[in-house]
Parts: sequence; structure tokens; C-alpha cells
Amino acid sequence: MLCEVGSFRHPRMMRLSTIDLISAVMDQPVRPLDFAIVLHLRDVLAPADLEAGARSAQRRFPSTAAVLAGREWRSVPEPIDALACRTLPITLVHQAVRAWIDEPSNLTTLVPVRQLFITCPGESGALLVTRFHHAAADGLAAMMWLREQLGVACGLRAPQSFLEPHSHPALRQQSVSRRTSMFSFGHPSDRLRHNGHPATPARRWHTIDVACGPLRAMALRAGGFTYNDLLATCALETFRIWNAQYSSGRAPEVGVWLPVNIRTSPLEGFGNGSSRIRVYNRYTATAPMHEKCRAVRLQVEWSRKHGEWVVPNLGPIPRLPIWVLRPLLRAYFNRPWVDMGTGVFTHMERSALDDLPAGVVSRVEIVGMLDTRHPFGICAASMGDTTHVTFVHDPAQLSDAEAHALAQLYQAQLALALTEGGA
Repeated sequence: MLCEVGSFRHPRMMRLSTIDLISAVMDQPVRPLDFAIVLHLRDVLAPADLEAGARSAQRRFPSTAAVLAGREWRSVPEPIDALACRTLPITLVHQAVRAWIDEPSNLTTLVPVRQLFITCPGESGALLVTRFHHAAADGLAAMMWLREQLGVACGLRAPQSFLEPHSHPALRQQSVSRRTSMFSFGHPSDRLRHNGHPATPARRWHTIDVACGPLRAMALRAGGFTYNDLLATCALETFRIWNAQYSSGRAPEVGVWLPVNIRTSPLEGFGNGSSRIRVYNRYTATAPMHEKCRAVRLQVEWSRKHGEWVVPNLGPIPRLPIWVLRPLLRAYFNRPWVDMGTGVFTHMERSALDDLPAGVVSRVEIVGMLDTRHPFGICAASMGDTTHVTFVHDPAQLSDAEAHALAQLYQAQLALALTEGGA
């Protein structure tokens, strides 16, 4: 396990961006703002090579070798032992990963990127699990970090030999900003039906593999929407159908919280370059899937044009003392009338991992964050001809059987799209 950090001489300080700061102060023990990327490696890499790759990534992205000090990252001296290695029977792997991800973390004493490397006797591959805190990186940045590490570990690129200056992604700007979509219901979306128990920090997940080709071809034939729109619509329909099973007369009014990349260069810039928009089931429940997808595409285009994604200008607020800033921002972002959607859906259609040779990584699982108002979320990543879709849930609010039933609903929507598309 990563050692805690004490005091340091001559610290190097790196200021957090507004999005970094929001992620840092909104972090809570009941819903930590970190996520894990589980990479299934086709071959076993030497721990020493992985450590060398990690040090290279830390030098290239210095905030990942730092601890939080107020509104700044404070560099810690090398070496940083951030890689835990275990050898386990294959039957115990998922349990070990689950327990490791559930462990609490503290940004003031622990660096925001930590790893667990697992090998199994008699098995050819290995598992590399990396926890990223959102105060330091979003999903795309996390893939940049892993590309650097694995590229060095596999001998595909020279290690970074000096500490790069800290920087933030260049973000798109827009003067027009409508914080609420014209397609919203005028009130928060229905919450996903669950047992009513309070949220906990625990996360459970399972992943399915979806063949991209037939679904991409279906979207191309139908026209008027993208593959990503199709996947998001299937999430929206999953939430609608699930809630409809428990409704008493009123049609569900559900929404998907949809993270969007707002970097000026989509695959460049380490740190936080993500905002969000929301899409809603503003279509007839019995409409064909391609019509529902076009309705979602219309909402996405409206939100992009009208700046629903624009990061709010907090004015002088970020300069307040942390002890004032934390409750202030939490009260602001947790306003009861804010529409967080029914659940989150995110899809990385492209990422820095695409730069690695095919076969280095055979599968990816993204164990995403859950908001206190979300007992369930869907995180997808496409690699080659496969989209890996991970369903994440809070086991105190949804049983494993219920989470699998939600996943089956999602798969049924994908199958319906193919059937209607003539595949």
C-alpha cells in the first residue's frame, strides 16, 4: 500500500484549476470522487518495468506525484511507492480488487494515482488496477497517464527523465451559456428506483463486451445520430423502463447525466477537461429506437450550441479559505433543485490507450464515481472493435441481482436497435 507522506523541504506547489478544486472539495467519504481503471494485460509485465513507467508518468504529469495542500498540489520527493503487487488465485481476484477500491483515501497524505498489480499462478495475463482521484485527472487524462506508464514498461517509448512543468488543459470557451436544457422537465429528473437505503462508499461492478461493428453500421444506415448517441439512448431507455416497472400511472421522466470533453484539442491536456450536459426521454415510449436516438442527438446539439456544458464562473469564491470554501461549494452543488439526472452514462470512444499496440491491453473496465443521488451508473470504453461496458452500483441500494437486471435491460436495448436496424 502507498505510504503516507510527512513534511517536505522545498515543496513544489501547483495550483488547482476551478474544476480540480470543485472535485477536491466535493469529495466525501460516502461518495469518494475517485474512479478506477481496470486493465486486463495480455502478458505479465515485470513490476520493476511498471514502476519505471509509473515514475515516468509522474514526471510528465507532476500533480500525480503530489498531495493536496489547500488549493495547491505539493510535490513529494521520489521515490513514491505507489504500486502494490499481489499474487492470488484467480478465484480471489475480484474480491481483492473490490476491497482495494473500497479503501478510503486522503488527498492530503496520499498521491492521487495509486495502483494494484495482480498476477495469478498458471495464468498468462495480469490485472493492473489504477485509482485516479478526479481532483487530478478525468478519464481521458487517466488514459494519458496509463499510456505513458505502459509505453515505457513495454519498451515502446523512452522514459521521461525530468519533471515537466504543471499545466492545465486548454478548455473551450463560449459566451452563451444556458445552464438548463430547454428539454428538461422543469424539475429534477426522477431518481432511479431502489430500496431507499442511504448511499455508501462501496462500489460493485460487472462488465460486458459489445461488438462495435454492427451497431456502428446500424447508426450509419439510419442516419441522424452517432454510435455514442445510440449507447446513451440505450442508457436512457434502461432507466425509463426500470422506473416504469414501479410507476403508478405517471410516465417516468428520466434523464442521463452525460459527461462531455471540453478540451480545445480533444485528446490533449492532462488534468480535468470534462463538463456535462443532460438528455431526457423526450420521445414517445413506443417510438422506434432510431427515432429515440435522433431525439437524443437533437438535445446534444442544442446543449452544445447553447453552452449547457460551460463551467460556471465562481468569481472570487475559489480564493476563499478552504474551511469556508468547502461548505459553500457543497451547498451550491447539492442544491435540491439541481437536476443530476437519473443516472450517469459515459463513453470513451477514443483515448490515449489507442496509441498502444493491439494486444497489450485485452480488456478495460471503468469503475466510475457515483453521486449521492445515483445508485447506479454506466461507463463504457471502446477499443478496437469492442466496447467494454461497465455497470457500477452501490450494493446497499441495489442488490447484485437488481444491477444485473439493469444490465440485461441495457443489452436488450442494444439488441432491439440491431433488430430494428435490420442487422
